[in-house]
Amino acid sequence: MILDSGQRKEFSNGFVRDVDWNKLRWDLLPIEILERVCTQYTEWMNKYWANNWQQARWKEAIERFKQSARRHFISWQKWEYDENHDAATIFNIMAYERHRKRMLDNDVTFDHNWEEFYNIYPKDL
Repeated sequence: MILDSGQRKEFSNGFVRDVDWNKLRWDLLPIEILERVCTQYTEWMNKYWANNWQQARWKEAIERFKQSARRHFISWQKWEYDENHDAATIFNIMAYERHRKRMLDNDVTFDHNWEEFYNIYPKDL
């Protein structure tokens, strides 16, 4: 099934497409910044493991994303270039917001102790 707004945009050569109003404009995002954020995810994966950041399940761990975002943001504001502080800020905000949304969607808080964490997510993952 193809969604249809019922409205069309016709180009001068006769090409016709559905209008793009109210559609996300991914093409407006600056690709070079997206690449830096993607690099940050890749470096995180190399340091820990792929999708390790998604394993945060308790409030203290999730708050670390916010703390890290603040540190990187301050470093970015101070024009420090020892790391990709801009991308690290975005990475940490995205990770924090993903977990916050999961908590809200599931109406839970992730205040597990370590034993509960290991019962849910064994060390060998």
